[in-house]
Amino acid sequence: MSKRKADGADIEMAAPAGKTVPDDFAISLETPAEDYKKLMETHVQIDEIVDDKVTEQNFDRIGQSARDVIWKLLFNSSQNTTEAQSKAEELLDKYKSDACFYAPWPYNEWIIKLRDEVLKENLLEFWKDSIVKKQLGPCWSGDSDLFDADDLPPTEFYAKAGCVAPFADSLGRSSSATAANAEDFVIGLEQPLKDYQKLIETRVQMDEIVDDAITQGNFERIGQAARDVVWKLLFDTEENKPEAQSKAEELLEEYRTDACFYAPWPYNEWIVKLRDELLKENLLDFWKDSIVKKQMGPCWSRDSDLFDADDTPPVEFYAKAGCVAPFAASLRVRGEVHDEEGHENAEDEEMANEEDNLAASTGNFEVAISKETPLADYRDLMKRFVLTKIIVPDDIHESNVNKIAKGTQEIIWQLLFENPNPSQEDMDTISELLQEYRSDASFYGPWSYNEWIVKLRDELLNKELIQFWREKIVEYELGPICNRDSDFFDDDDPLPLEYYNKAGCKAPFDPSAANDLN
Repeated sequence: MSKRKADGADIEMAAPAGKTVPDDFAISLETPAEDYKKLMETHVQIDEIVDDKVTEQNFDRIGQSARDVIWKLLFNSSQNTTEAQSKAEELLDKYKSDACFYAPWPYNEWIIKLRDEVLKENLLEFWKDSIVKKQLGPCWSGDSDLFDADDLPPTEFYAKAGCVAPFADSLGRSSSATAANAEDFVIGLEQPLKDYQKLIETRVQMDEIVDDAITQGNFERIGQAARDVVWKLLFDTEENKPEAQSKAEELLEEYRTDACFYAPWPYNEWIVKLRDELLKENLLDFWKDSIVKKQMGPCWSRDSDLFDADDTPPVEFYAKAGCVAPFAASLRVRGEVHDEEGHENAEDEEMANEEDNLAASTGNFEVAISKETPLADYRDLMKRFVLTKIIVPDDIHESNVNKIAKGTQEIIWQLLFENPNPSQEDMDTISELLQEYRSDASFYGPWSYNEWIVKLRDELLNKELIQFWREKIVEYELGPICNRDSDFFDDDDPLPLEYYNKAGCKAPFDPSAANDLN
């Protein structure tokens, strides 16, 4: 089911002869695509703080104007030329792309009316070469995150004038790959890892000479079976949950290893859906202890020769529920610290450890975090005074954590707000430190972080540091810690949805099952 159905207002906006559009939102017949782009940049895709309702209203008006102009270009007798159709196609392509993100429902209602009128007026070339070929039909889960993956694709929309949906073949192949010779590619729920390994040995890693296309097809079918079983074990099975999750982890790890060699792309697409479902179902232990800890996210150049060395590592995949990619760019700092430690004199190191242990047991140490290497300094402090090998009284241990947290908050504040124009490198450095601090706070105690991060958000918006707000705080889910991140909260505690609803942003997780936090 889609997350929102079209209401009366949507249908009214979808009508061919719509409401009068204000002059500020007019799109000309001469340069419609350019006018549309300018309107989006001026009224929707702006960097200043604007109320969400204003942004939605602005896009509704721009959409109405775009629909009116496309209709005129196609069906007004004085405009109906090859040039006019080219303009209509370019504008329609841009409008659909934005509608899939901002508001697909008026578009979906209207595009059916447009299709019917195109066929009625016998504009078959525009229908086939523009709407069908470029897939300009209704938005669906293949285009937009506002629809669920199990929504029916709009295949019937394209089944007119002898045409077929451009994506129908891929849907058919996916279906047939599961059904064809199903008895030869079965993985059971009892011993999924053994079943998978046997299939790989008999259908992929064979000693006889087999055409590459057959081997590839066999692996695709085995991969499909593996994905289905992992999904069932995690979300559909009634058997013992820890046992089912253990089976899923073993199978997933083996499948990913093979996928990196044979075909990583289906795995990479599917593992994102698996991650989202894990977080939606609140299976945080499996997410953190299996997916993140064992690095079972998307395959990349470190895992597979099918990727270039300069491809971007999937850091953002792991930046959910308070986690950080184990191989994040900040590992460079870890490596430098490790190298320095490896060259220390053993006697000096032992003496330093004794001094650190004394400081950790008394809480008598200085929190020094530099602006040059804040993450390395933070990790060094945590290692020396929190992650100790000696027994420290609980109250002093808690005090040590809070002491380092306070120093961390202060340095983040300084790095963000003392420099009026922080560079991209500065923002990346701050984000890395903030992610690690939040992850530790989720474990040791979230209360101070949650109170402080609200103040940080308000100051970011006050200083109009919109880029850092959107690309770091919102995208990496660095807002208040909640039951998605920490065992300090109960499952029925509200999620911090309202925290993210600023400057045109929304909470980056599914709020459907949650109560809003006011």
